[in-house]
Amino acid sequence: MNNKRDILTIKIEEAIKKASECPLCLVLKEDEKRYIEAFFSEHVMNPEYRKIVIHSRGFCKQHFQKILDFAIKHYEELGLALVLKDIIESIINDLKKINLNNESLTKNSGFHILNINIKKKKALDKLYQIESIIKEREQTCPACKYLKEFDEINADTLAIMLSSNPSFLKEFKESKGLCLLHLIKLLRIIKLRHKNSFSSLLKDLLSLEMKSFTRLNYELKEFIRKHDYRFSDKPWGIEKDSVKRSIIKLIGEE
Repeated sequence: MNNKRDILTIKIEEAIKKASECPLCLVLKEDEKRYIEAFFSEHVMNPEYRKIVIHSRGFCKQHFQKILDFAIKHYEELGLALVLKDIIESIINDLKKINLNNESLTKNSGFHILNINIKKKKALDKLYQIESIIKEREQTCPACKYLKEFDEINADTLAIMLSSNPSFLKEFKESKGLCLLHLIKLLRIIKLRHKNSFSSLLKDLLSLEMKSFTRLNYELKEFIRKHDYRFSDKPWGIEKDSVKRSIIKLIGEE
């Protein structure tokens, strides 16, 4: 393994030791944190990176909010303002182009209603493109793209560790497993790149997930039971945050 792979291996091993419902979610959360920190420490003043952000017209709603929260907490609003200024100027240019296109309709096409409608449609299509960029920003968001790439690398690293290291596999089988999304991603990678190990790992991973979901089901039952007035005096145990952990198991951790 190269140094990069060694670092990823250590990250995954440490995440498993923290006994989270999904170590890959935990690793990705750390990757996201590093990305946002790097955005302010490195990317804000990098012209090439700013071009990428401007081209995508910013970030998705989720990452814009996280970047804003970081900026407010760490007094980095000036850096964010510089990037936002570039994005907003690009939006202004988009709107100007649409407006110019629209103004030219009556000047160049006479009063022929068909020509006006066709050209207006082109102008409105430009506006709809902006709407599409905003609504589907997850597809173009630089942070989402970065995390998607690293999520694939992390899952691939875990697949290598499981298929080539029996002692690690034994340790992993004592963990809480993965969220459903990462389980599916991992199985696809193993089937594609580690075919010889697929059958045995499929059995091990499904067994682990069944064990994990059974545990959560029991904890949820305890959570519900202790909300019954007859048992309200019973002390809370690990089931206290079982609702949150069950959601993490189903859809992953934000």
